[in-house]
Amino acid sequence: MEVEGAPGTANDVVSTLMQKYRDSALLSALPLRAYYDFGSHSRAPNPMAPASSSFLLVKLLVIPLSVLATGVASASSPSPGPDINGSGTDLAALLAFKGQLSDPLGVLARSWTANVSFCHWVGVSCSRRRQRVTTLSLPGVSLQGEPDPGLGNLSFLTVLDLTNTGLSGTIPAGLGRLHRLRKLGLSDNRLSDAIPGTLGNLSQLNLLDLRYNTLSKQILPELLQDLPNLQILALNDNQLSGQIPPHLFNNTPSLRQLQVLGIFSNSFTGELPGQVGNLSTNLRAFHGGYNKITGVLPSTLANLSNLDVIDLRNNLLKEPIPEWITSMQNLVYLDVSYNDISGPIPTQIGMMRSLQRLHLHGNKLIGSIPDSIGNLTKLETLAVFNNNLNSTTPASLFRLDKLVKLYLSNNYFSGALPADVSGLKIVYIIEIDSNIFIGKFPDSFGQLRMLAQLDLSHNSFEGTIPESFQELTNLASLNISSNNLSGTIPKFLANFTSLTTLNLSFNKLEGKIPEGGVFSNITLTSLIGNAGLCGAPRLGFSPCLEKSDSTGRHLLKFLLPAATIALVSIALCVYLMIKRKLKNKRQIHASDVGPSDLMSHRILVLEYMPNGSLDALLHAEGRRHLGFLKRLDIMLDVSMAIEYLHHEHHEVVLHCDLKPTNVLFDDDMTAHVADFGIAKLLLGDDNSMITATMPGTLGYMAPEYGSLGKASCKSDVFSYGIMLLEVFTGKRPTDSMFDGELSISWRATSAAVQDSEDGRLSMNTVQQGATLDKHLTDDNEDEENHLCIGFLGDSGSFNYYVF
Repeated sequence: MEVEGAPGTANDVVSTLMQKYRDSALLSALPLRAYYDFGSHSRAPNPMAPASSSFLLVKLLVIPLSVLATGVASASSPSPGPDINGSGTDLAALLAFKGQLSDPLGVLARSWTANVSFCHWVGVSCSRRRQRVTTLSLPGVSLQGEPDPGLGNLSFLTVLDLTNTGLSGTIPAGLGRLHRLRKLGLSDNRLSDAIPGTLGNLSQLNLLDLRYNTLSKQILPELLQDLPNLQILALNDNQLSGQIPPHLFNNTPSLRQLQVLGIFSNSFTGELPGQVGNLSTNLRAFHGGYNKITGVLPSTLANLSNLDVIDLRNNLLKEPIPEWITSMQNLVYLDVSYNDISGPIPTQIGMMRSLQRLHLHGNKLIGSIPDSIGNLTKLETLAVFNNNLNSTTPASLFRLDKLVKLYLSNNYFSGALPADVSGLKIVYIIEIDSNIFIGKFPDSFGQLRMLAQLDLSHNSFEGTIPESFQELTNLASLNISSNNLSGTIPKFLANFTSLTTLNLSFNKLEGKIPEGGVFSNITLTSLIGNAGLCGAPRLGFSPCLEKSDSTGRHLLKFLLPAATIALVSIALCVYLMIKRKLKNKRQIHASDVGPSDLMSHRILVLEYMPNGSLDALLHAEGRRHLGFLKRLDIMLDVSMAIEYLHHEHHEVVLHCDLKPTNVLFDDDMTAHVADFGIAKLLLGDDNSMITATMPGTLGYMAPEYGSLGKASCKSDVFSYGIMLLEVFTGKRPTDSMFDGELSISWRATSAAVQDSEDGRLSMNTVQQGATLDKHLTDDNEDEENHLCIGFLGDSGSFNYYVF
């Protein structure tokens, strides 16, 4: 994973420097971006710096020095006479320097000639009055060779810049005699061995830049004894070893102007001494990364109130990040990545309101990201990947409107992402892979229009890829592999012209693989693990069917809600009907007309039913149309009548012949159950049975009733079920459509069929072995049933007459 360094190009920094610093006060106020990149190096792998950082750092120090040299050269005088005011010494020193170099490109050979004053030689500038060399600046010129010790004789030299010139060997100790020297730049060479302690005599030195060499051994104490004007000490990217020199921090007066301290990428060991707080309060950047520094951040660092940059990445720090660091409210860049730091992120991290870069990745941090992170309104980069952080991510994190890069990968963050992540208005990179996030992708991702790199892989996200993703037209890389995503791959991904990297593997995606765009060159690795995908035969997926199942599922999205609403509506109607019927339930009134002198029977006079039977309503020609709700209402009436007979009457009454012809309608079209001619009184509990000698109508009788003559409450329920089917299908149970496998009635076996009176089948002679194929119809099916008078006989059966 790459976490880029400070923004801005080399040209930005260089142009700023050229504009501000055209004299010897170059280093009085270096821009902050220079501090960010000062610790970049070219040898050790540095995931935090851009590829052009080496070029930037060279130019940072080289260009201004050459500008100074050019400015002085323009004011130089003509060729001096022989050894006027020691100018001959300078000429001899320059010629000796030239003689030690191979000069493969011939730059010195063409320019440094006897017929031209040395003050006009390339890279040489002289003072106006004394004709003495004040500047020797040849950055980037291939000289190849060892620097001559005679350079120490250029006693008026103020700028010596031999950056990136191919020098080798050791740094001449004689340079310590250049008491006027203010800038010494020997970076990007092959200089080796120890740094001579004589450089500590350069009391006027502002800049000491020895980066990118192979200098080794320990720093000698005398090197830092008398450098009161030193502003930048750059020892980065060498092979210096031993403990960080204690005198670097003890001798405060000698470094009271120090602004940038760079010991980046060496082999320094031991702990940061507590005296680090004795450094100059002008110190703005401390680059100590890529060493072997142990222990903890000393609390005295808080004394450096103007410190903008602390860079201690890739060391051996172990202790938790101290809470006192939150008091450094001017700190802009904190990098303690790739150490062995444990413990939580300081809870009051939000107090560091100037913080723009927070790099804590590659440690053993635990706990959660504090909610106070939302107070870091200037934060541009947050990198906490490769830790042991857990819990959910605070919603305040996704309201940082200056955040450009967010790295949360390889932790144990859980829960769902906040529904609203749109506060990350200018975010460019989001990497939160390899956690245990759940839930759906927030639709608000679609509002992150500047997002170019999104990695949500190796989590437990579910649901479909949101349609809002089609707004992410600047995406160059999208990785959502190893989740539980379902649905189809959106076609709009093929329209993203910037999208070059796409990984959808190991999900539950299905349907056709889109064509064109990024899918033109996609590999199997990016799609594997989705068994439902089809198309893309070059990758080995099966062809898609013309009518994909996904179409049906798409229709279900519309039909299922409609069906649900319909079912709920029907259920509500049924509930209201039942409630109304229960409320208006009529009590049965029977008029006892007294005993009959003629027959000694009790007579029941029933209510007149003017609207005929249910059978006529269903099957007669010219019948009226019955809607669904009306059919439902009729069957509710019948069910309530059966409920009364079975459960509410003081004795259980079995109707024994429930069918549409025995359901009659009153003036209000309320259904009534009639014809109790073969009804029976059931003794015992509801599960009891009674023997009936007169079976009901074929097609409506329960099997045990028709074949064995055994009637029970379940017999009436069976008949009710057959009638319910007839009411809603409009077909009799004996209809031809119910033949064969579609038969809904039982088959009676009989050797003879007797007693067809009144449409009822006598089963006295039912025997096994023959099949009854003829249905005997009721002779009175078409009667109007205007008035019914029933007689309750002594045997417990009902007899009735119809008028």
